[in-house]
Amino acid sequence: MGVLGTMPNEAKIALNFVRTADPTQSDDIADGYGVGSYWTNQLTGDTFICLSNNLGKGNWATVIPPPPTRGGGLRTWRPPDLASGFAGYQQRTMSNSGTQPNGGRNHSVTPGSGVNAVFNIAEILTGQCSINGFNNVVLIGGDINTGVATAGLTIDKCTGIVHIEGLRIRGSSVVDCFALRTGHVPPTPGATVQVQNCNFQNSNDDAGHADAIQIWGPFDSTWLGGCHHLRVDRCTLRSMRQCIFLGNHGSGQVFLSADIRNTNVAPSPNAPAGWTYIIAKPLRRDISNILPNSTISFTNVYATGNRHPSGWHGNFMPGINGDDGGVSVANEPGRASQLGVDAQGEYVYWLPTSDASGEIRIGSPPGGDFAPVTTVGVNYVSPGYQ
Repeated sequence: MGVLGTMPNEAKIALNFVRTADPTQSDDIADGYGVGSYWTNQLTGDTFICLSNNLGKGNWATVIPPPPTRGGGLRTWRPPDLASGFAGYQQRTMSNSGTQPNGGRNHSVTPGSGVNAVFNIAEILTGQCSINGFNNVVLIGGDINTGVATAGLTIDKCTGIVHIEGLRIRGSSVVDCFALRTGHVPPTPGATVQVQNCNFQNSNDDAGHADAIQIWGPFDSTWLGGCHHLRVDRCTLRSMRQCIFLGNHGSGQVFLSADIRNTNVAPSPNAPAGWTYIIAKPLRRDISNILPNSTISFTNVYATGNRHPSGWHGNFMPGINGDDGGVSVANEPGRASQLGVDAQGEYVYWLPTSDASGEIRIGSPPGGDFAPVTTVGVNYVSPGYQ
């Protein structure tokens, strides 16, 4: 359907008009509305259909949308071995009681043993969860609501593709919602982690290091923090300090690339006063020279929050005031984030000489959160894949 910003008198049926109020009886044939026309109130999201367009007696009925359990749009990245129906995969259940593989919040196997698994979350989990040592991992749907002052879910020592979809992580004390410790010393790469249609929000500041997604530090000299590739699509991330933190807290964290798409980030409602990083240090140089410089790309990403005193580009790294792996951005101006303005408003971008690409729009997505809480959780149903 067409989405029109003006009201042509010659409009026919089955047009979707976008307005800032609900329709009334005076919205009739004289204004170009026909039987079957749609009207969407962009302030409330309510949609109406015209049942009759008689002069002065327009009759509009509310369109009742289907339950939003499927999320919006097809997923970009497929789970591993989807075509085979996950043949040969272990079927595991994560729950608040019991032990693995049919219960418990923490599941582990011997790293490097090549075990693939599908995880099912049938109830709201009330403590920290972990997935450790697997090859391919598939987790679709679930809710982690923890009062524990630590991460909601950690992915540790995995080697294949980790596919997380439709997951909600929240809690009164949760610090880092989703933490990655699945990097590996070459020639064996760490895991590729796919996070799609997820809603993460933490509530515990933890001395200024509360993140929605973060690469954690190393286990030992073989298993490093981070991951090989990070893929994020159609997610809503809110945090007390940093929504996506891919920088280093010292040596031993690596990632080769990050691809962030169709995602909106913002501070949690109870975030501390003053400016906060929205995406902090999104790329780093591996100070141990184990991997080449990381790259990151942004596609259709939106950010709101508390503006840095120097401007929105101060909220992003490499930024005008920050460092990356101990290297001052002031010494590498071609890598720093920039602030632009166009007809749609402000946005952050990077120069062609940077190892970041794309842009981040300042503001909320026109259609609302990419992953509202009503579309994720234990009842999530995937809409399918491109």
